[in-house]
Amino acid sequence: MLLIQDLVEQAQQGDHVALQQLLHHYQPDVTRFARRVCATPEDVEDAVQEALWIATRKIGALRVAGAFSRWLFQVVKHECYRLMRQLRGNTSLSEQLALSMAQTDQSELSHDLALAISNLAPLDCQVLVLRDIQALTTPEVAAQLGLSQAAVKSRLHRARQQLRQTLTEQYCLG
Repeated sequence: MLLIQDLVEQAQQGDHVALQQLLHHYQPDVTRFARRVCATPEDVEDAVQEALWIATRKIGALRVAGAFSRWLFQVVKHECYRLMRQLRGNTSLSEQLALSMAQTDQSELSHDLALAISNLAPLDCQVLVLRDIQALTTPEVAAQLGLSQAAVKSRLHRARQQLRQTLTEQYCLG
């Protein structure tokens, strides 16, 4: 397969095969990015489809081939925001609050979540991390921590409840 920059240059010159290879290469990354930016799963699909369509139509206008990736991600971000604005006009106040939460800076949310997890009781924290973050099964967590499966389930439930309460209070979602 050709280098990305070569594909961009060929696509700019009208090579449809190069354009298809380029879009195929970027679609998974663009979709992951859109999941973090868009408000709903439906918006993710719409934003990615629209961004790829815009890229198809306007790649010839791109001045620097090396800027394609950054440009494409900006197009996706703008499409997500456009869809949120469009949805905002048709939503209630509570739905608008949820949309504004979707726009919250991801690093801020990650920081708040990490802080809330660190404030859990040590064993509850371990259970939550092993089960929900490292994706171990309940029997695996039980074996690793020397607990019964019932104790793991109980601690996991308690940890999730406490996280939910902390984040709900912090973001006024209740």
